[in-house]
Amino acid sequence: MFKTLKRNYVATDFSATNWDEINLLTIVADNCAAELALDNQVLRSSFLSSEVNGACIVDQHIAIARASYPELDQPKFRLFPLEPSVAWGDDEIAVDYILAVILPNGHGATELDRITAAVQQQFTEKSVTVSETRKLEKMMSKLIKTLA
Repeated sequence: MFKTLKRNYVATDFSATNWDEINLLTIVADNCAAELALDNQVLRSSFLSSEVNGACIVDQHIAIARASYPELDQPKFRLFPLEPSVAWGDDEIAVDYILAVILPNGHGATELDRITAAVQQQFTEKSVTVSETRKLEKMMSKLIKTLA
């Protein structure tokens, strides 16, 4: 996810033939694992188990996919723009983005609440479409600086 010379917070190189929630979480986990050199099976299990406990949707269009990973020392983030929108959670709310949040073990609800509030503020301040990758990169960079 974090390149040496260029930050890469927005996934633009993923695709799915089946846009259901479980399939997308698997793709998110695999993409994050590849970008961060983490174990994809650990991420898959963690993303899926977090989602079973309830979907976290911010501002009625951003699904926050949560995972924990034992060897991390700080949270990691990756944004997945979706075109077309995907029905998410039990309420099947149409989401345009999946924000993958990978927390170090031991970070709980308080950290997730802080992240959720920051995401809501960042995405409410500016209107951005899913195809505006450069603007999304800037927004994610600002979000991560806010959370640091």
